[in-house]
Amino acid sequence: MSELTEKFFRAMNRSMQDRPFKDEAEMQAFMNSFVGANVDELVASQEMSPEDRAMEWVDQAGEARTLEQAVEWLRKALAADPGCCEAKIRLARMESRTPSEHIQLNKHDKQGIRMILGPLCLRQGDLKAYRALRNKFKRVPDLELLWGDVLEAFLLGDLDRAAEARIVAREGNGYLEAYLLGHRKLPKQLPASYTWKSPGQAACAASHLIPAWAAHPKALGWLKATR
Repeated sequence: MSELTEKFFRAMNRSMQDRPFKDEAEMQAFMNSFVGANVDELVASQEMSPEDRAMEWVDQAGEARTLEQAVEWLRKALAADPGCCEAKIRLARMESRTPSEHIQLNKHDKQGIRMILGPLCLRQGDLKAYRALRNKFKRVPDLELLWGDVLEAFLLGDLDRAAEARIVAREGNGYLEAYLLGHRKLPKQLPASYTWKSPGQAACAASHLIPAWAAHPKALGWLKATR
């Protein structure tokens, strides 16, 4: 079920709560009133309960671009509804697993979790986990992995390979390096979609990569010094 559909049904259920129906015909007439309704208007017209507000945050966490963001939104869900089981389960799973465990649980990576896990492995200095992830997706041209290869090589002390990987990463997108170097600032709102090799693609990938590179100041220093 899509997020939009879930919002619609939650709003419809709120409107039906404590609403008595005289007979089946009255209930059917009420249901028919939702046909053709604007979902956004319907959702806005119904006051949200703490439970529904929590589920909105859980939905947002499912669309998060970083693990940190997902954790933040799940905590907001629990602040709205401390009894939200879905938020508790997801948060417990995220906070208890290492990057290596996340990799094992996402073998086919249907949701593109590699773009989050790759930088996370490097941020934590878990080069073994990063290489395990990279070996699963050797031919994937994600910017997170291309620039991850650069950082991995540097952390391994192989500066020649780091320089070669940098050339490949630059070919992947000419805008991203400026974000790593601090010459560009991330937009307040990341684009929901983008074209290949665009500034939007660079911004989305940089949001994952910046914490990883920031965790290794010497690597950033090398990046700045070897242009």
